[in-house]
Amino acid sequence: MAARPGSRWRSRWTSPPASCASTSGGTYDVEVQRIGDEDSGVYTHKGTSSSGDVFLFDYEAWAGNGMPMQVEVDKGGDGSVDTMQDLANDE
Repeated sequence: MAARPGSRWRSRWTSPPASCASTSGGTYDVEVQRIGDEDSGVYTHKGTSSSGDVFLFDYEAWAGNGMPMQVEVDKGGDGSVDTMQDLANDE
C-alpha cells in the first residue's frame, strides 16, 4: 500500500495474520487506518472470503471514511489480476 504524502497507515489482518491471502480458504477481516496531518480515517471490511486468492487493496485511491476501497483479485494467486471490485466499508 502506498501512503498519501504527510500520512501514515496501519493495517490489521485477522485469520490469516499478516496476509491477505489464504491457501486453505476461509474468511478474514481487514482494517486499515490512515493517520495524517490533515485527515485520518478507518476502513474496515469483515468476512472477506479467500480460497487461495490474493486481494490487493488500493489504499492510495481510497476516498476515506465510509467509502468503499477498490480491490484487485488474483484468483488462485498466480500473479495476474483477474477481477476488480469495490468492497464496502463496514464501519
